[in-house]
Amino acid sequence: MRTKLLATVIIAFGSLLIASGALAQDQCVPFGGTIYGWHNGDSWYGVGDFTVAKDVMHATVTDPNTGFTDFGDIWIGTEEATFDFGKGNTIALMTDFVTEHQTDAGAGLGVFHVNKTGYFARGTGRFKHAWGRFNLQGPFGPAVTLPKGIEPGPNDGFFWIGQYVGTICGVKTFR
Repeated sequence: MRTKLLATVIIAFGSLLIASGALAQDQCVPFGGTIYGWHNGDSWYGVGDFTVAKDVMHATVTDPNTGFTDFGDIWIGTEEATFDFGKGNTIALMTDFVTEHQTDAGAGLGVFHVNKTGYFARGTGRFKHAWGRFNLQGPFGPAVTLPKGIEPGPNDGFFWIGQYVGTICGVKTFR
């Protein structure tokens, strides 16, 4: 009788631990950070530090346009950015964007403002089952300068500084 009762308690406790771990897996946490980027050819590239829950993670980013329409001073389109956090931890950010000139485009002054919104997809590693949404805003163009210490790779003279803010769910946290 005691053995049966002990086995039942152990099974119940183990089930509770497994269930609580599964619930923690689906918990939504803050996602945000600043990207410093540059354009080259068909893609944007960047680096930045991003907070996922309480973890600060460095990412390298490749962000090609997947759709683009030029309306003169306003551009709209889609992108699929891949954030690589190293050690097999990646996630795609599926993005819709709209940009507008902040300065006279005809004068070649080259400061735009970008607004992006999107969702997380196709994660690997700790982001394997992650989902959620984000927004980004920031300046870009030839008149934008990156801060000291950020060394862009090959570029065609367009630079970008953007602030991501969002919520990501289903990510494995280490705390």
